[in-house]
Amino acid sequence: GALPGGCVDPGGTVPFVCTISPMSGPVGAYVTIRGYRFAPHTDGLSSVRIGGVLAPVVACGGGPNWADNLIVVEVPTLESGRSHPVQVTAGGGGVSGNPVVFGVTADPVGPQIACIVPNQGPEGTILSIDGKNFGAERGSADVRFGGGVSVTSITSWADTAIGTSTPAGAQSGDVTVMRDERTSNGYRGLPILLDPRTSRLRRHPTNERSMANTVREASV
Repeated sequence: GALPGGCVDPGGTVPFVCTISPMSGPVGAYVTIRGYRFAPHTDGLSSVRIGGVLAPVVACGGGPNWADNLIVVEVPTLESGRSHPVQVTAGGGGVSGNPVVFGVTADPVGPQIACIVPNQGPEGTILSIDGKNFGAERGSADVRFGGGVSVTSITSWADTAIGTSTPAGAQSGDVTVMRDERTSNGYRGLPILLDPRTSRLRRHPTNERSMANTVREASV
């Protein structure tokens, strides 16, 4: 099936990169990579390179934020003002070959999302947004869910973590943090589907993150 956003697996045996978010940013920014056949992370084998330079995989839940169809990395030191190719190497040795580039800018590093736990759920789901540069206090910062819906409830706010809940009217799509006119990388959750046979919420068949971003079944 298609990933959220409409990207369809073209088939094959090597990794395929569908999208990166954002498509440009400074050294130190986080980049969310979505696609197919990234395979489970294997130390010493799984890697992402931007412009040929190894991009560190961002941690989530005590381990690397790397799943079969989602990776979050930090932009390594590269020349700004240029676009650099993004290449994923899976644990089995396959290397992505489709042309995807990331533009490195000289902008300051704004808020960055490392992961969201859980990364899916109905309205009212309590979640934690982990990352960096959120600021010590919320101030005028905003958190937006798919459909451009802003959160209405913030339970905690720190420079590296935000506690909140899924707002009413939110749609499946990118979650972003905005502060001082800078927007984070988009971190996309998966929809919760209603199974009419059981009248219970069930997980989307494409499991984006099995290690940390788990969702408990909930009665409706």
